[in-house]
Amino acid sequence: MKSTFNFSVFPPHKFHPVKIFILLLPILFISCKSNSFIEKKDLPLEYPYIIQDHPDFSDIEKPYDYFFIRLYNAKYKNPLYIANILQFGIQATEVNDISVSHAAFNFSLNDDFWGLSLNGGNDNLAQETCTDTSTNGYMSNVDPDKAEQITYAIRLSKEEYTNLKNFLNEYINKSEIRYDPFINFSIAGFSIRRKFFTPRNMQLFGNVTYLNEPKKDRQEFDPEYTKNDFVCSTFIAYALNKNVASINQYFNEHNINYRFVNVSDIPEIPGVVKLFNSTWSEYLNSANAFVEENPEFKKYLKQ
Repeated sequence: MKSTFNFSVFPPHKFHPVKIFILLLPILFISCKSNSFIEKKDLPLEYPYIIQDHPDFSDIEKPYDYFFIRLYNAKYKNPLYIANILQFGIQATEVNDISVSHAAFNFSLNDDFWGLSLNGGNDNLAQETCTDTSTNGYMSNVDPDKAEQITYAIRLSKEEYTNLKNFLNEYINKSEIRYDPFINFSIAGFSIRRKFFTPRNMQLFGNVTYLNEPKKDRQEFDPEYTKNDFVCSTFIAYALNKNVASINQYFNEHNINYRFVNVSDIPEIPGVVKLFNSTWSEYLNSANAFVEENPEFKKYLKQ
């Protein structure tokens, strides 16, 4: 697959250093294995986890349900692991308040989220367990006592929740989805342009201009165009855009191209609300503490 990034946005020097950086930066994004950081205001070292009391969701008529998203800041066991060595690349191009490296989704708060990664499993879309990293190739490289996670939720109408769940289960059950590492070249180029060649007030999600505007003939999500053509964050953005009317409206109004949605953009999607964050090893303790404070969510946690 050819990269969609256009080098013409840079001055026409034959060996421009930014061009070289672009060629190196996708390594940092590949398989969502890149390392980064969650700001310490989100995860003070003296606490194993932080929960949100009475998170504020948009008003939706009952019955409604919740869809969950988990973002990761991976800390790798091997200090010489390439993602550790090159973590500066992602941090240097971050424009949001947090910098995270991987996204997963679930229909409950149980520690069995689904994530798309290059070596997560035979079909790339595989279950990820923070408290038992041995079951997943991507997770097994990570130190669960040092790695961090933030869990979010979206409140959806029963109809939208059912449609989204059925849509995602088709990918889970049919195993037709594959992680496409070449998308990282586009995202890397876009991230550089967004950080270094875009005014600050135009860098944030909803304001930034995308390299490739969504084409009208792609608004119907042609399966031949989108099939097997994702990384972790673009798959979640694609699924939400297709199945949640308010998100689809927001994407259309702001001309957001899901193919360039980065992991740290996901909390900026309208309706996404933070629930709690912790180290990986403390995930279940933090989830249980959260549902104790927010009994509405007890039915979503069976561990």
